[in-house]
Amino acid sequence: MLDAKRFRSEHFEFFCELETSGEFVAEAVGYLEGTLAAVRALPIELRARPPQGWERFVTTFAATETLEKMLQGVPRMHPAESPMAAYFPEHRQIVVPYDVIDGRSREGLMTLKLKEDYGVLIHEIMHQVIDGSLEILPFWLTDGLAEYLALIPQSGGEFRFSEAEAGLRNALGTRYSADVQEIIHPVDLLAPPGEFRWPNDLAAHRSALLIVYYLSVLEDKQPVTGDNALAKACPRVAGRR
Repeated sequence: MLDAKRFRSEHFEFFCELETSGEFVAEAVGYLEGTLAAVRALPIELRARPPQGWERFVTTFAATETLEKMLQGVPRMHPAESPMAAYFPEHRQIVVPYDVIDGRSREGLMTLKLKEDYGVLIHEIMHQVIDGSLEILPFWLTDGLAEYLALIPQSGGEFRFSEAEAGLRNALGTRYSADVQEIIHPVDLLAPPGEFRWPNDLAAHRSALLIVYYLSVLEDKQPVTGDNALAKACPRVAGRR
């Protein structure tokens, strides 16, 4: 797709449009592999594996202008005002602009240091790795799970699920509009297909996040990796990977 350097980790193959440092590669691997591990730790078993016939998931780190061109006329999976990362289902890959990850040049090489709000990148990686489950998951649940994972405090790809409450408070105070005061009623979210249209805006993402958070943590008052209400609420997904 691009004239770029190629790197590989256990589950990902990623391309860098610019010359990059070893530090950049190591941190990129941490975020990609760490997010996949966190997805697999969720209380429902998702088909978190590369597309059929592929050995790895594919990600590209590119200039912002490259992503802008690719996004022309393409619906975005996350309602960000500016392109912070994007998952392209038709290509089954994520494209991440360097300025979002705070790529800085040092001695002619790009070094990686994610900005404080790395949530959109985590959100898009989540969409990528569970793409194989999308036909059996409603939109609100996939976005709710992606938003939930994005708020978990982490460093170097190590997600600290025990600090989910602190992550939620921070996300509600920084990632969502202060004008959003109400959530979509769970009855509407759980309506049969065709009776509720997923709006894919910040208010909808916030609603899905809060419901997933409740099912994952509050309802049973136990860590998200346990056998809790989220798994019980999604019997069609449980046991399928």
